[in-house]
Amino acid sequence: MRGIWRTTGYPFIFASMVFRISYGFTVLLLCAATAVSSLVSDGSLTSGVFYSLILVFSERLTGFTAYGCRADSRLWFTGIFLALAPVLMVSQGSIPRLSGLLFVICSLCAVVKLIEKGGDRWILLLIPAGVAAIHIDIRLAGLLLPVSLQIVRIPVGRKKLWHVVIAILPAITFAAVAMTSKSLTNLITAWNFASLTGVGRPAVVEEIPGFLYIFYPVAHPWFCVLLPGLLLLFRKTDLDNPARRMLLGGAVSYLLLLGGLPDRELFSLVPAYVILLTVVFPSWDRIYCYGLYFFKKTVWLTVSILILTQIIMIYFRAVSQGSF
Repeated sequence: MRGIWRTTGYPFIFASMVFRISYGFTVLLLCAATAVSSLVSDGSLTSGVFYSLILVFSERLTGFTAYGCRADSRLWFTGIFLALAPVLMVSQGSIPRLSGLLFVICSLCAVVKLIEKGGDRWILLLIPAGVAAIHIDIRLAGLLLPVSLQIVRIPVGRKKLWHVVIAILPAITFAAVAMTSKSLTNLITAWNFASLTGVGRPAVVEEIPGFLYIFYPVAHPWFCVLLPGLLLLFRKTDLDNPARRMLLGGAVSYLLLLGGLPDRELFSLVPAYVILLTVVFPSWDRIYCYGLYFFKKTVWLTVSILILTQIIMIYFRAVSQGSF
């Protein structure tokens, strides 16, 4: 136990000192601390740092698209639905893949801030983080390129030609990095519409049809078995936020790309899952805030059930060695 704490505890002590915002963040860190030892095969300190940073920036992404929400609501949400997600807690992802996930989430944070607040300084975060993500995993271009193209058509206070050029720069940069990647040819040749529709490669009996695979972030138990309950409470007005619409468009593009590829791995779906959490967060926030005001005991009972359910699914994923 002492060895595990040495490899996993230090980043969370540091994070709790730096990010001591509310008691909710402490809960988030505790959820993460139980996960890091089994996150990567070696349970290294580096994996713990990446994992905690992924949680921090995911929580920030949710906050950027939900101004005025309660901090504890946002942090409980991230802690339960992401920190306790079995796909992360019993992950087969390597350090490069974790870093790719971190970079793409940082890019999305920069996109949201660029849309909501303007300020071209966020380009300084968007371009390096996006380039790093695409360099690590060429498939992430299917998420970042559509989102960056949408930045161009949304006015964010640009009145000069220079601001328009700055807005186009991320899309041009991401396209250039993708086109010069050695993996692009393999990606293009591997994508197959028949694989997406499920009618191709009949010899492969165990292959999951692509149109089912892309819905895994919504309903697969290795993400969050109770997430469909939030979708039932989803309102059309939740998409009035332009940033949420842009992120959702990028997620759909990314899922269609993954659905046409022969590989079927859950970890690749995590970027789309993070965006999905951002989109459905208002449903959670309504339950949490109204519940605390009128039915406090019911809210804490619900939170307890969610945490218990996630822990049970983590156990089953660990026992099944990630298969389903």
